Amino acid sequence: MGDVPADFTAAGITSDPQINIRTLQKLINSTCLAAKDTSRKYAILVRPHGRDDKDDQDALLQIQLAPEEFSRVRIINASSTAVGIFKRVFASDVVTSINSTANHLAPKRGREAIFLGFKDSGLGSEVLQETYSDSYAEILGFENGAHLAGSEAELVRVLRDLHIANASLPTEGTPNTDRLVAMIAG
Repeated sequence: MGDVPADFTAAGITSDPQINIRTLQKLINSTCLAAKDTSRKYAILVRPHGRDDKDDQDALLQIQLAPEEFSRVRIINASSTAVGIFKRVFASDVVTSINSTANHLAPKRGREAIFLGFKDSGLGSEVLQETYSDSYAEILGFENGAHLAGSEAELVRVLRDLHIANASLPTEGTPNTDRLVAMIAG
């Protein structure tokens, strides 16, 4: 998920100790809803932050889909160090996290970014609010490829409305996205 609960605590930001797990579950639920009634397929690459507590990392990587949800949504363990973060972003159409640096950089790399600012107690909205103030939406300027999802319904809408342009696909002479995803998945 790219967010370290211990970092929030050290900075005086109160968040749920299970923030990444709860956020990932909401991301999965929303992605499954967005995938219904469409031919679009989704792969969720789960990459815990390297400074996350080992038990938290393991818990994130254990989350799976129910069998009936597998047809259009896959969860991929992307924790391998074989492929760096920049190649992972390059292999993605969209980067999601609460407030990861990768989210801030994604639009500059030609990728969409979704900040998971869920408004439930202890989740992303509170982290963004305490990090940037009550005006975080204005400060972060959610435009030009960056989006804010404050609820599962908003995330479903954002995912359904995304228009992944061919311009964001790899160009000749660059690593192949399918090969990168295969490397990430092990």
